[in-house]
Amino acid sequence: MRRFSAYTLLVCFLVSACGAMLCAAGQGAGDAVPFLRSGVGARAQALGGAFSAFAQGYTATLWNPAGHAYESGYVFGGSYESRFGGLVSIQSLGVAAGWDDFGAGLLYVSSDMYNVLFLSGGWGGKSFSVGGGAKGYWIQEGANSAQGLGFDVGVRGRLLAEEGVTLSVALVSQDIGWSAIRWRGPGPDFVDYAAWVTRLGAALRLDGPWGPWVAAADIEAALRRPPREDEDDYLDRALQTALRLGTELWVYSIAGRAGLVVTAGETPGVPSLRPIVGVGVEVAGVEVDAALSGGALGIIYSFSTQARF
Repeated sequence: MRRFSAYTLLVCFLVSACGAMLCAAGQGAGDAVPFLRSGVGARAQALGGAFSAFAQGYTATLWNPAGHAYESGYVFGGSYESRFGGLVSIQSLGVAAGWDDFGAGLLYVSSDMYNVLFLSGGWGGKSFSVGGGAKGYWIQEGANSAQGLGFDVGVRGRLLAEEGVTLSVALVSQDIGWSAIRWRGPGPDFVDYAAWVTRLGAALRLDGPWGPWVAAADIEAALRRPPREDEDDYLDRALQTALRLGTELWVYSIAGRAGLVVTAGETPGVPSLRPIVGVGVEVAGVEVDAALSGGALGIIYSFSTQARF
């Protein structure tokens, strides 16, 4: 199992890293659905999006479908997020379920003109799991509309599982090969693309007398569009990288969280920093979370809840 896990991680990494060189040139500007890269769910967002190595609950459908393999019972949840001083709002509603070593999830995300429906599943044991999912895009802007189909894969493994100490790693590739978003309307039809995003993450969990403490980090590489013909500076134009860091401490039923997102590629030569804070409370299987961060375009806040049965 350990050898199979290592080979699977290596294959997924090579496919994600080298796939750009195997795809045809694109037509659109790329990064057609940028808000999805920040994900949904106040808990994951408060951790800076460093969630791939321990994704769970209904949001695992987006963050890492391999996390469904660790689910038991049923989880229902939803979220609301306001970005840029209320100019943009994002809502999500989802469900996940687990049976023995298999789990599945369904998630709907809506933001103004965007609608995305995810379906995913994960399988594995305590030491290793693998998952995959499909998503459908529906976008409406005035008389123009667009549809697209995308695919995600993820793996997750435990490198260390001693008493009170767990170290997990994960690799996730989203919108593999760039999901084509096909626009139709009164004007000329054209094709745009959702960014091909790959994340490599790790999470360390220490169980204490009052509750667990978690520290997590994700390295993210987003290729915002396919390469164009005779484009010598493709990576300079299309690649955006991010380092996502997060920590969480539970004291009985209350959690405090902090995260940091360091992004390169938005402004050439100038990395951007976005600190995030959050809190959570869980009572009788019902968890309520909140996250708050600031940015150049205003305050971003989110709320989410999920219930386990």
